[in-house]
Amino acid sequence: MKSLLDKVNAKLNAQGGFLKAVSVLVGGTAFAQLISLLCLPFITRLYTPDDFAIFSVYLASVSILAVGACFRFEIAITIQEKDEDAIALVVLSIICNILLTMIIALTLFLWGENILKSFNKLELLRYLWAIPLGVFLSGVYSSLQYWNVRRKKYTLIAKTRLVQSVSSSSVQILSGSLNAGSVGLIYGQLFNFIGGGVRLIYFFFSENKEKLRQITKYSLIDVFIKNKNYPKYSLIEGLLSSISIHLPIIIIFLTVSGEKTGYLMLAMKIMAIPIMLIGNAISQIYLSDARNEALKGNLFSFTFAIIKKLIFLGVMPLILIGILSPYLFPLIFGKEWAGSGSIVLLLLPWFIFQLLTSPLSMALHVLNKQKVAMCLHIFGFLLRIIGLLIFSKKFPSLSIEYFACSSFIFYIIFFLVIMYFVRLNKSVIYNDAK
Repeated sequence: MKSLLDKVNAKLNAQGGFLKAVSVLVGGTAFAQLISLLCLPFITRLYTPDDFAIFSVYLASVSILAVGACFRFEIAITIQEKDEDAIALVVLSIICNILLTMIIALTLFLWGENILKSFNKLELLRYLWAIPLGVFLSGVYSSLQYWNVRRKKYTLIAKTRLVQSVSSSSVQILSGSLNAGSVGLIYGQLFNFIGGGVRLIYFFFSENKEKLRQITKYSLIDVFIKNKNYPKYSLIEGLLSSISIHLPIIIIFLTVSGEKTGYLMLAMKIMAIPIMLIGNAISQIYLSDARNEALKGNLFSFTFAIIKKLIFLGVMPLILIGILSPYLFPLIFGKEWAGSGSIVLLLLPWFIFQLLTSPLSMALHVLNKQKVAMCLHIFGFLLRIIGLLIFSKKFPSLSIEYFACSSFIFYIIFFLVIMYFVRLNKSVIYNDAK
């Protein structure tokens, strides 16, 4: 028995511990997602599609703004050579997060009502306070999560995701049983951020007290200058990517109906599970190991191996979900959610290529191709957002179909461009060696 365990442990530690790291993150995230999934049929029976529609608008707003919360400095935390620079980047990220949160809060306080009036959606006014709070909490969690990825504390990250799932689902079920309406879903999301961040904050400050005392404004300026390409290019790239994913939900809410927006949100939530479960875990570990592989000229073979793992671990479950969803959704989530099952099948091609592309997109950062990533997301923005705005005016009833098809096209092109530059890495290393 001991021999078998030794063999399993040796296998998990193969490839620099890649499989072990993935197993820890995926295992923890899988358990957290399992809790959320088990709670979801209760939640869909406590809230209406219209409640989910309002929640989707809130979540889309926070998701868009949270991308720029730390000015993308959090991405650079994992690839710093010195821990001192990485810690300074964590502090810089949180400072940027506080500043942006204050700007968002002031903007919504001064002009939020007028913005909602222009769209005839004043019923959303009572939810505005939660947007800056959600952005702030999300930014703090993101910064500290990247720090722990750098430290390879995958078990700690997995535990925080479990706490997030339990706290979020518990609050949403409790609020729903008290007939709180859509605000109950929002409370649950806020507790999701809080549940993940508290533990990471405690460990970060308790382990780095001395190094934090040594940080000065000059060290912050130094890491700002060294990593200026992240807010310069990656910020635009990240915002365009997030806007392209989340703004269509708001557009569809404004042009189609709340009920259909609720259907779309549930469909996207289910389809995103393999991406959150597999894609995000592999993405963080890929970023951690890709730099060394690129320096050795092995990035292409390393990336190709990741693609095979993604197909086996993620694409196959996605296909299964897509095929069965029209039959299972009414049984699992209730008859009034049957519309979501049909939408899942429509979204399937898009989410397959998103799953393949999202982790590999980190290669462009490793190869210092932030400009290329930015151009890709500008193209995606034009195709998915500007195209949707034009299309929805003439064919509002087909807005969801356009959103799905344009997203599919974007991720195919993104995937091919990434593979081109990854393949080029081997040639560059080879030519430099000669």
